[in-house]
Amino acid sequence: MIPPKEECDLWNPEERFLWALRNMPDGPMTHPSFLKKWSKHLSEAGFLHVDQLKELANADGFVHVSQLPEQAIEFRVAPRGPNVDYNPAAGWVEKGTPVQKPPTVPDIKQLTAEENAAMIAQYLEAGLIQLPLPQPDTAQELT
Repeated sequence: MIPPKEECDLWNPEERFLWALRNMPDGPMTHPSFLKKWSKHLSEAGFLHVDQLKELANADGFVHVSQLPEQAIEFRVAPRGPNVDYNPAAGWVEKGTPVQKPPTVPDIKQLTAEENAAMIAQYLEAGLIQLPLPQPDTAQELT
């Protein structure tokens, strides 16, 4: 059972948004174990609920940014492959994780003949280049 907001601990990342994720508009995903993970994910991404801000506020209603929890995770686009949502090389990492440099592709005009031959051999071995198969002679004799 998914508890109502009043029964959720807003300072517990797994419960902070649990109550708000039930009966979402685009899907029947309502199992609490999924929603707890989503709530924790949103919390780690830096989201807070308005009730938490009210709790942190002083008598004048102000909250100093130093009182806010730190964002723990951040999204990284895929370092290689297409920049689409379905690329599994993209994902969430611990905040501050060094950015992975994308691989560089060599300029084949600057490679030696031997290096180019080695590259072609790798493409042939991987099946990315297919040489045409020898065809039988199709010449016809005309009379």
